[in-house]
Amino acid sequence: MVLLALLVLYFSPASLSSALLVGLEPVTQLAIGLAAGAAVALASYVGFIVQSRRKYTQRAVASYGRLDLRGLNPLWIGLAAGVGEELLFRGALQPLLGLWLTSAVFVLVHVRAYQFKTIDVPTMIQAAGLFAAGVLLGLVARYIGLIAAILVRSMIDIVALYTIRSMQARPAGSASLGQP
Repeated sequence: MVLLALLVLYFSPASLSSALLVGLEPVTQLAIGLAAGAAVALASYVGFIVQSRRKYTQRAVASYGRLDLRGLNPLWIGLAAGVGEELLFRGALQPLLGLWLTSAVFVLVHVRAYQFKTIDVPTMIQAAGLFAAGVLLGLVARYIGLIAAILVRSMIDIVALYTIRSMQARPAGSASLGQP
């Protein structure tokens, strides 16, 4: 994704430095990104646990559970997705396509990862959630900066992947994490 983002930026009027430096000062972006990322990741964690029995949550667990989530892999996968996808979608594509179209493309790119095979209510809920996440990350990138969007996205993914790993490890039938 990073290479694709760099390729798009190379052929577009924007540059990597301008994409990274748009918005607030880098230190401010870092602080806001860490704070917002922690808040959203915590809310996402709680939502995942509360909604653990829902079909769309079980689908997400199954689709991302195909990844090797042993050891520190959730950290590396979350960082790679956060940096790569945010550089591509928010840094390179959003200035060219705009917020809404970039968010729609963001959903389309995730069709395979989320295994959208049928158009049903759980699929629509997941797609709407991805679209909303794309819009929110796009707004963060536009008004705060790309560094903040990368941090927010990375933290959400890291927490989600560790949560999915925990959900896969728990015994069948337990309603929340930590139950025997």
